[in-house]
Amino acid sequence: MFEFWKSRNFEYDQIQGQNDDEESVKVHSNRKLNAPPGVRSGERRRVRELIWIAATCILAVYAVTLSYELWSRSKQPSFENGFTTDLQAAKSSIHLINRQFSGGLMIHSNGSWYREIDEAKLQYVGEPRRDLDDAWNELLAGMNIDLPANEAEDMRDKTWKWPETELYFTGVNVFHGLHCLNMVRKALSPEYYVWPHQSSGAEAFAKMHIEHCIDFIRQSLQCSADMSPMLWFWSSDHNNPILKPDTTHTCRDWDAIHEWAKEREIDPEAKKQFLGKASNDHDAHVEGR
Repeated sequence: MFEFWKSRNFEYDQIQGQNDDEESVKVHSNRKLNAPPGVRSGERRRVRELIWIAATCILAVYAVTLSYELWSRSKQPSFENGFTTDLQAAKSSIHLINRQFSGGLMIHSNGSWYREIDEAKLQYVGEPRRDLDDAWNELLAGMNIDLPANEAEDMRDKTWKWPETELYFTGVNVFHGLHCLNMVRKALSPEYYVWPHQSSGAEAFAKMHIEHCIDFIRQSLQCSADMSPMLWFWSSDHNNPILKPDTTHTCRDWDAIHEWAKEREIDPEAKKQFLGKASNDHDAHVEGR
């Protein structure tokens, strides 16, 4: 019997203890509810502060991640930043611009064709004459450059170095393409641009040179692969669609690249003294003619 009452008392004590705990919670809750307004507002303020701190941390992490992603993209090889195959020292001259092409073929109302010419711009094609040659010579200035050792880290053991100097003989390939285009232009007027036949094989070599140039231009165009759309308009006079000449293209800024190259152009007199009398083809490449 003693054990029975003991267990009953124990159960009573447990129930009483639970009731006491519940009362304690109720009292504590009531105390919170009955707390002064300043205390309750302080707690709410602390909660808001914690939320703001958490949100700020999340935004900071996002900003750092986004900044790193943008920085990483800016360093990746691209048309705008330069590729691993580009001349490293020349990458600083790369800037993108939008350029509107000109010189397209147009059609008169009578059905005859004509080439659109902007007289305000330098001309590079047309009947052979001195001002065209001057324009091309200026265009090709900077074709061959002397790169000092501090700019030629990626060129060492790849290109020829002038003896007893720290100057590396190089250039950027856009000039080779322009040189080749100029050679094709001259080949269209053989009566004006007479290839000096100083040897029995000169004529055959001239033809081979032009063929090389045409194929180089082909490969260069395929390599750069301009993806600007071709746009057409309908000509009721010609009863055919005509290609619009004045479309806009995203280009590397030629003027900036040209200036960079001209600043490093080889000294032609020093070159001649070292090389002596070169073949006409060598002069054409080295002097950019």
